[in-house]
Amino acid sequence: MATTTANAKKNGTEKKPGQTNKKPVPTPEIIKPVTPAKSNGSDVTKDLAKEAIGQEPVVSIEDRILQVEKLKGLTDRHKRATATLNNLSEFKYNSSESCKITIVDDAGKSFTTGDINLIRNIADGAEDYIKSKKQDVENELKSFKL
Repeated sequence: MATTTANAKKNGTEKKPGQTNKKPVPTPEIIKPVTPAKSNGSDVTKDLAKEAIGQEPVVSIEDRILQVEKLKGLTDRHKRATATLNNLSEFKYNSSESCKITIVDDAGKSFTTGDINLIRNIADGAEDYIKSKKQDVENELKSFKL
C-alpha cells in the first residue's frame, strides 16, 4: 500500500490494479470529398467562387470583351444566313434555257448545267442546309450568357 499511496501522491489519483487513466481514442470519421459536376474548368471555378462568396464572381474586362466579340460573331453569322436565305427565295427558275448553274473548283475546272430539276434540287439542298445552320446559330444565341 505504500507504493499505491506514493503513486496516488505522484499522479494525483489512486489506481486500482488493472485500471488505467487513459481515455479511449475515438475513431476519426472519414469524410469523402464531394466531386463537383464535370464541366469546363472555368465554369467549375466560377461556380465554386459564387458558392463561396454568395454572389456572382467579378468578370475581368478582357473576358467580357471576348464574350461581346463572340456574341457579335454569332449575330453576324445569323445576319449572313438570313440574307442568303432571302437571296435564295428571290431566285426564280423556270424551264427556260436561260437558267443555268455553274460550279467552279480550286483548279479552275467548272461544271455548268441548265437542267431545271438539278438546279431545283441544288437550290433546295442549299436552302435546307442554310436553314439548319441558321437554327444552330439561333440556339447558340438563345443560350448565350454574357
